[in-house]
Amino acid sequence: MPSSGAAPSLASAAAVATGPDGTGPKAHRWEAGAGEATWDTAVQEDEDGNIVLAASLSKADRIRKRRQRLEQTDYSQKRKRVIRDMIRYLYLVVDASRWMRTKDPVFPPSTKIDVTLALLQEFVQEYYDQNPLSHLGFIILRNGEAEILSQLSSNSSSHVTALDALRVLTASEKSPKSGGEFSLQNGLEVAGRSLGHQPRHGSREIVVVVGALSTCDPGNVLTETLPRLQSANVRVSTLALSAELHVC
Repeated sequence: MPSSGAAPSLASAAAVATGPDGTGPKAHRWEAGAGEATWDTAVQEDEDGNIVLAASLSKADRIRKRRQRLEQTDYSQKRKRVIRDMIRYLYLVVDASRWMRTKDPVFPPSTKIDVTLALLQEFVQEYYDQNPLSHLGFIILRNGEAEILSQLSSNSSSHVTALDALRVLTASEKSPKSGGEFSLQNGLEVAGRSLGHQPRHGSREIVVVVGALSTCDPGNVLTETLPRLQSANVRVSTLALSAELHVC
């Protein structure tokens, strides 16, 4: 004969097995309808396949956090700072054409070439202070041609001496047409060929300091020269002294 202590356990089991109205069995939570499926509604994936909890973050919050994550990992979208390699190979292409021999109201009484050469001498010292393992070289553009003023090296005194010699040369040329035309393509070609022999573990860069508003080139710099430099991972930057230019 069963003991009286077993009756409460059987009654509680029956209460669990039946619904609240006592007419049928009570369904488990995982057996509820599709509208209550917590896995489908609470756990979602973003564009990168990462799991995102919809209950804790709204769509706007997820977009905001994704942008913050991209800014921390993707340096092309983070324009607040520029990431440079430890070793840089930089060519400064300087416009020494007749357009740099004119006097500018912003730089009285000197010409553009005089002010540019003086600032470049200061740049040489600052460049090696900030990049002690890097190399620097100068190329001048005059008479429609490109000439290497100083080879790529880590010797700052050689660059300063070369800039002094160029200043003396430009001062001795009194004719207003001295220096000829400016050729952007020839300067990029000479700098690109020299940078092509440098190792790929460092960044290869070209900075063009130009005062002319036009260029006299043997070919098309946009379709011939720039694509080759881009495929070789050579960065080209331009500093225009006469006007702001936009190449489209």
